[in-house]
Amino acid sequence: MRRRKKNQRARAKNFPVTIFVLTLAVMAALTTIQNYLLGSLIDYATIPASSAIIVAVYWVAVSAGFTLYTRWQIDKNYDQPLKNLAAATKKVAGGDFSIYVRPLHTADKADYLDIMTEDFNRMVAELGSIETLKTEFFTDVSHEIKTPLTVAQSNAELIKSGKLSEAERNECAAAIIGATKKLSGLVSNILKLNKLERLEILPVPVKYDLCAQLCESALQFEKI
Repeated sequence: MRRRKKNQRARAKNFPVTIFVLTLAVMAALTTIQNYLLGSLIDYATIPASSAIIVAVYWVAVSAGFTLYTRWQIDKNYDQPLKNLAAATKKVAGGDFSIYVRPLHTADKADYLDIMTEDFNRMVAELGSIETLKTEFFTDVSHEIKTPLTVAQSNAELIKSGKLSEAERNECAAAIIGATKKLSGLVSNILKLNKLERLEILPVPVKYDLCAQLCESALQFEKI
């Protein structure tokens, strides 16, 4: 079996010594206060040394048990969910936007960690949508660029063949000029879109004649 590589950026202690020492110190302080309060009722001088050792071992065991229980609660409610969130974040950073982290509690018992998890899932969904839109945008732009290039290339090849009349050459030259203007307009629109996304310009709606555009597109490909 292949062992999973541990994340070298984060280190977690299986047994928190600090919590154990603090717990033992609190237990010792409580025991000392108890002995002081019961000092007039119990003669501690008559207690055997073995019994005192047993009591000390008992409190050490209680402190260790409390420490392990605290560590288990921290791991269950905070450490493990944060590990899952960190693993999901790493996958998102690698380009996987299908990640979904399940919240630890239901909506009526949600804590701040659950809210952070829900915000993370919402962020990943938005990033996935943006990535999809970006892919579709580049596909559409590539198609829009390829179309006038094809028109310009086909008409340039017709002119180069030398088999056209003067009128036909002028018609082909006009088609090439129209294709280059369309490319120039496309580049200008992309630059405007970039400024629009940065809120540098405001969109102004204008009327567009779709029928005229379709007729022009059909005429451009008439000789292809």
